[in-house]
Amino acid sequence: MTETTDKVSAYRSEVIEGFILLEAIVDCFINTHYMGKPSMAFHEEVLYDEYFSFGLKVRIVEKVLDSEEKTVVQSLRRVNNIRNLFAHCGMLRYESGEVFAPNPRKLDKKLDFEALYAEFMERVPILQHFFAKRASKEGAEMLIVRKGRWEPLFEDDSL
Repeated sequence: MTETTDKVSAYRSEVIEGFILLEAIVDCFINTHYMGKPSMAFHEEVLYDEYFSFGLKVRIVEKVLDSEEKTVVQSLRRVNNIRNLFAHCGMLRYESGEVFAPNPRKLDKKLDFEALYAEFMERVPILQHFFAKRASKEGAEMLIVRKGRWEPLFEDDSL
């Protein structure tokens, strides 16, 4: 039991941390798109408001993106769904010594956290690059603190 729950806990941590970074990049894109340049007031008063959900951010992104970029919206919704599964579905049931979490949409099925984690880790870097590139094109400088110093968000020059 411990090995399974430890693995899912490690995945959960990586998924939630990865999602936090993705949401920050999406916030930067929305902020820059509407404000012309990053505005801390817009970030703090609008995007960071506890009632300004990620679902609302996805709807805004959907309205802003070109029609050929709509698959990005589907991918955003999917990674949000995966994040929610990791955040809200614990290892709740025991069956013949196996610990598992039931799928909330199909209670007779088990969640496959390995597959969900793999899908998340495949989709998120693509989304992060996409929104960082779009935010950069609109005037944002994409930096992150690493080891106490501000550095470019992505090591390569893809932005």
